[in-house]
Amino acid sequence: MKSKFYWYSIIVLIFSVSTFANNGYAQNEEENYTSVITITGVSLELTKQALLTDNYDSAEKYSTLTNNFYGKNIQFLRAVNSDFSDKIHIKLLDLHSGIFSKLDSKDLINEIDQLQETFTLVPSGVNSNIIITSILSEADEQYQLAIQDDNPESYFLTLSLIKHSKIILEQNPISDSRLNQELGSFFRDLDELVANKNDFVVVGNLITAIQRDLIQTETIVIDKTNLYAVIRDLYSELFTAVNSGDYLAAEEIAIEAYLENFEYLEPDIEKVDEKLLESLEINMREKLREMIVQKENPEAIIKFIENSILPDLTKAEAMTNDLTSVVASSSSEKELKSMGDASEEEKSGVKNEIDVIRERLEETLLHYGRGDTQSAHASARSAYLDSYEFVEIPLRVIDPDFTLEVEYQFATLRNLIKQEAPQEEIQEIIIGIRRNLDESERIVSGTGTLAPSIAFTSSFAIIFREGLESVLILGAITTYLEASRNNQFKKYIYYGVMAA
Repeated sequence: MKSKFYWYSIIVLIFSVSTFANNGYAQNEEENYTSVITITGVSLELTKQALLTDNYDSAEKYSTLTNNFYGKNIQFLRAVNSDFSDKIHIKLLDLHSGIFSKLDSKDLINEIDQLQETFTLVPSGVNSNIIITSILSEADEQYQLAIQDDNPESYFLTLSLIKHSKIILEQNPISDSRLNQELGSFFRDLDELVANKNDFVVVGNLITAIQRDLIQTETIVIDKTNLYAVIRDLYSELFTAVNSGDYLAAEEIAIEAYLENFEYLEPDIEKVDEKLLESLEINMREKLREMIVQKENPEAIIKFIENSILPDLTKAEAMTNDLTSVVASSSSEKELKSMGDASEEEKSGVKNEIDVIRERLEETLLHYGRGDTQSAHASARSAYLDSYEFVEIPLRVIDPDFTLEVEYQFATLRNLIKQEAPQEEIQEIIIGIRRNLDESERIVSGTGTLAPSIAFTSSFAIIFREGLESVLILGAITTYLEASRNNQFKKYIYYGVMAA
């Protein structure tokens, strides 16, 4: 009975994928709508499970989570399907009232069953990867609440959302076998981290890597040489950590080296040597981490990195140097779109995502000001991955250099938070990001492309009108002077015209 809703949703997703046509960003509204309905359904399933054991206290808390999430998205849902969304909203509120009043559990479960069956009638988004990404974003937020507030309902909702994501991915596997293998490994790590209730920033970083693999938006050429240097520096820190017996810190450094750095190097390495990439992935992602988890001798860990990982990294760096310059050259020669050359759906979507980013940045400042660097980092990461990466899609084809600049700003913000930099530095970089958000919206929407001509036309019209009025008034005065035979005063009019 528990898996009934899962299979309903999966059938809908399979049907949608069979008619898949990748229309890019314009499809996101439909996919986001489906994601909200899916997450609501997963939360409802937990409410039902609590009612099946007559646990009204947990059922009420799950119902609160469900209503809070649905209510947070109600404006967006109404914009897509107003009648349906309001109908569901009322039913959810009525259900919560019934749970609070402790009505008969069978009647309440029947209401939930009807709601879940209604959800299966919702047309599903065509890109299951974006749906999974959205579900994982909510899982990330719920896990943070679970750890910070010791909230068991948020924790079990996190587990259910992750499980649901894996089911959808299994039914809609990615065609790239290497990427599928990597995602499988990431999800296994995610299960382990969540089961052990690890730090939510570490879990969030892993979710970010999974989402990056799913939506594949990191395509801009970046300073690859610098990333190789960063990885080497991180391994130097790892040596220090294992020598001091701090295996927990060593594991986090190993994860950072792979997830936040090596992941960006993979596409280039794959082009020059797939076997080398596979070897590096296995060694960095699995073997090294396993040695650290098993708390093997520090000398063995250091020797493994020096003999198996670093030489392959050097080889990969040398092989991809020429490729990077070729890619950069071809990228610069690629025909770009003009400012404002985006669909109406893209323009509307960019505006909405930028509004969300502004809220996330405000949260980042608020958390950091309170000294909660973990929450600040999570908000900053969410601002980039959950929103700006969708802004990048139409922005990149218009101005890739500017897009890269903003990406670096977000990366700088996250690094400053990690380093616990002064509040002034955090505020300064956020101010810079806000300015570039305005510019991003202007570039995509085309606001400003007609501004010069509009300003000229308006100014010219005002000046012409005022000039015409002046000529008419001067003509009337001159006519009056001639009619009254006071021609001697005309010279003063001429003086005034010359002075003007």
